[in-house]
Amino acid sequence: MNMEYVYKEKFTVIGKLGSGTAENPSDWILPIWEEANSNFSEIEPFAKKLDNGRVAIWGIMSDFNETFARWDQNGGKYLACCEVIENALPSEGWVKWEVPSQTYLVAECNQNNYESIFESVIKEYIPANHLSLVGAVHEHYPVPGNKEVVELYFPIAKGNYFCQSCGMPMNNEEDRGTNKDKTKSEDYCHYCYEDGNFLSEETMDEMIESCVPFTLESNTYPDEKTAKEAMYSYFPTLKRWKQA
Repeated sequence: MNMEYVYKEKFTVIGKLGSGTAENPSDWILPIWEEANSNFSEIEPFAKKLDNGRVAIWGIMSDFNETFARWDQNGGKYLACCEVIENALPSEGWVKWEVPSQTYLVAECNQNNYESIFESVIKEYIPANHLSLVGAVHEHYPVPGNKEVVELYFPIAKGNYFCQSCGMPMNNEEDRGTNKDKTKSEDYCHYCYEDGNFLSEETMDEMIESCVPFTLESNTYPDEKTAKEAMYSYFPTLKRWKQA
């Protein structure tokens, strides 16, 4: 099973909303999609176009309180929707949600293996990799009109999972640095960031030199040469160094 870590910033969606039980969810979710698809022209002017010209289609799940928490034993809510521009105003009968920035584990599946992939990620992959599920799982349909191809987005962190300065995984809230207002940073770990400031003025090269011993100690890489090659490829994509 191929898994990918994907960080997605906050995004806005508009769609048709429904709620129901966790048992046989397709019984009440499929009619929501039928209604959304048959009336898509009403929100098409607001739809956000991707680089390939397609519209980003989602099945966004949330708890009954709409906090994007996981469904409980009673079920939850489901929004059959598409990404839209931020200031879009929904027409009557449509619902607008803002999905918070999160890091996801993404697994591709189809209608036949949907349940087995879902259960495998939840019960096997996430525990085995010392991760936590921090919210409801979402469905992304990369090929509009083809419901057979589904990408399942499992949220594992609120904000970035990897520190955008040193690349360290932030497995829990205690690993995160703090902003000026003492809230937890979405981007940086507590080794790099405190009270809205970086704790050192290292260059990217110096940061890599500092991180190499820790990666070898944790057996992330087999040797120093491999570690440096990987980090020199990866670090320029991190927020702190990308801006620089």
